[in-house]
Amino acid sequence: MSNNLLHVYREENDKWQQTLNIQRHELPAMREVLLELMRNKSGENIIENVRYLNLQLEVQAGVINEILVKIQLQQIQLGTLQNETPEQTKSLTAFYDQEELRDELIRFEKDYLNLKQQFHSYLLSVL
Repeated sequence: MSNNLLHVYREENDKWQQTLNIQRHELPAMREVLLELMRNKSGENIIENVRYLNLQLEVQAGVINEILVKIQLQQIQLGTLQNETPEQTKSLTAFYDQEELRDELIRFEKDYLNLKQQFHSYLLSVL
């Protein structure tokens, strides 16, 4: 695998890590807003919706952590390929792994954006 492609993949992964870390830091703030909402509003519907959204935030936090581990492992794998000779096949595996990781990140981003949309729509409906 060419060093240029390795550099592009590693840089792509670095940017994904940065994005995921930002999103990971957003989750506690979103939880705090939900807790504040529960303190100021009452009703079974409020409690039910806040529990649901909190559960979804926990799921997203877990997914973020899993993906960050996968990115770290992929970065290590890409780092080992810099000294690979052309006849070795590890680079093909790394290429497929990078594509899988990218697909997973794209799916996650869609899910995360949907959750944020649900969160904000819910807040608008109760405020």
